[in-house]
Amino acid sequence: MRNIKIRLAQIEDAEAISDLIIQLGYDSHTDDCKKFIETMATQDLNKIFVASNEEKIYGFIHLHVVNNIICETHCEILALITDQSCRSQGIGRLLLDSAEKWSREHDLDTIKVNSNIIRTRAHQFYLSKGFELKKTQHYFIKKMIN
Repeated sequence: MRNIKIRLAQIEDAEAISDLIIQLGYDSHTDDCKKFIETMATQDLNKIFVASNEEKIYGFIHLHVVNNIICETHCEILALITDQSCRSQGIGRLLLDSAEKWSREHDLDTIKVNSNIIRTRAHQFYLSKGFELKKTQHYFIKKMIN
């Protein structure tokens, strides 16, 4: 891994991003990723950055600005995934640095992230980067049937 650069995701990155999502056990399809990246190109408050060189995408981070009545406007990390073949080699740190830079550029002074209880390595990573564990919670979902 040489010359890793952080840049905005492009439609051509969709297959690699989809593969990374699958590595974490989520369902993902390249065509859906392409549509999502295309939509995000027109949005200022919702971005995906990738860590790449000429050879490969090594990871990505999905950022979103959250503005609600309960808490201050902040940046939320919706996903941060590095390729399983190169974890703990600084890719996550580079992506997180890009999130901090992007947040400052948008006058946001807080970054939040949710992490599945089973991802203990991720928890250690966030703690080592200055994040504080604020709470644990249950996550509820209701599928709406048309």
